[in-house]
Amino acid sequence: MTIFHVAKNGSDQSDGQKSSPLLTINHAAQLAGPGDSVIVHEGTYRERVNPARGGRLGEMVAYQAATGDHVTIKGSEVVDHIDKMENGIWRMVIDNHVFGNFNPFAFSLKGDWLEQSNGRHAGAVYVNGKALFEAADYNELVMGTGPTKTREYITQKLVHRTTTREEEDKWYAKVNDNQTIIYLISMGLTLTTN
Repeated sequence: MTIFHVAKNGSDQSDGQKSSPLLTINHAAQLAGPGDSVIVHEGTYRERVNPARGGRLGEMVAYQAATGDHVTIKGSEVVDHIDKMENGIWRMVIDNHVFGNFNPFAFSLKGDWLEQSNGRHAGAVYVNGKALFEAADYNELVMGTGPTKTREYITQKLVHRTTTREEEDKWYAKVNDNQTIIYLISMGLTLTTN
């Protein structure tokens, strides 16, 4: 049984001992096997954790916060640069390498749980802790709320769709080979440029 330690002052080139911790939980998850433990020390870890191996009967891989430490794991990234454009539109440009091998802004939502395709993606944008709605396209972002009428999935009747003020805070992303460009409009939120 091996215990791997992870800390914000660590390095993924370390051996993971308490005196020389790893930097990322995911790196520890690549090393850990049945019966091993990963002890995570104080801090916020912004990463995707994808364990290489699971445990087996009676020998699970245990992940836990160090005693008394507050640990937060977030799949989100803080964007430190945002450009103000015209008409209240803001733009963030993110290099795709930030997402590793999974860019949620390029991943369309699909599946039998979706009644109909809605053109939305797995990505999410938050401003000051508030989630913004995804616009179906750039035009919807600029023009405001989306269509006011929609087809009810089962009956296919045209029904009126009500919108709320909250739905006016939106984002739309364009993804190319190198960058993800996120445009957003936020009526009720204050944004500042760096």
